[in-house]
Amino acid sequence: MISNLRYWFLILLIVLVYIAGSFVTLFENDSAQFAVMAMRMVNENDFVNLFKGPNEYLDKPHMHYWLAAISFKIFGIHDWAYRIPGILATLLGAYSCYGLGKLLYNPHTGKLAALVFMTAQTIVLGAIDVRTDAVLTGFTIFAIWQLTAYIEKGNLLAILLGGFGAGMAFSTKGQIALVVIGLPILCHLAYTRKWYRFLSWKVLLAITVFGLTIAPMLYAYYLQFDLHPEKVIRGRANRSGIFFIFSGTEF
Repeated sequence: MISNLRYWFLILLIVLVYIAGSFVTLFENDSAQFAVMAMRMVNENDFVNLFKGPNEYLDKPHMHYWLAAISFKIFGIHDWAYRIPGILATLLGAYSCYGLGKLLYNPHTGKLAALVFMTAQTIVLGAIDVRTDAVLTGFTIFAIWQLTAYIEKGNLLAILLGGFGAGMAFSTKGQIALVVIGLPILCHLAYTRKWYRFLSWKVLLAITVFGLTIAPMLYAYYLQFDLHPEKVIRGRANRSGIFFIFSGTEF
């Protein structure tokens, strides 16, 4: 069993790596382009319309760009400011790993889970070469933790937080977030046989929280695309942003 002193020393070293990485020049292509998209929101004071270069952008929802734009608003246009939401989401994911490990096993397992998560190469890279994955991962793990806590304890706050986490993840990268959250939750339900937890009025409240969380993103899609069927996106008019985000198709 790792001692507390050694554990927190390792956590400090990991955090220093994240801090050092936040001052590296943004990587080319997606990371730099996404930062420009968020910067454009701030410079033009337009938080509804997404553009990638000269073209309107339908591929991914708004949450990642909104969070980056908020960081730019607070701290100014800097490489490290763009990375702050991703790093905070990564820390949320690490804490959620701890919470889930503690819930299902014991505090020591939770601490090791957080340590493994924060040192995984993909996670470190995702916090430095920031795309949508850091925010998606952080809120996905948070949602899984809270929904598992609800299954185990039936706590109302847990399922409401789970609905919020799922909504934030969905608003970051669409329906793939619900697949990643839903599969382990279904497996846990099958293992514990606590299906009755989801035959409750609490689930309706969680769905309401989820709906309210994704509403700003859906409204932005509606304003940019559904309200303007005349727009031609990748050679086709009559694009529905709302249909796109729920179906994952370009039609």
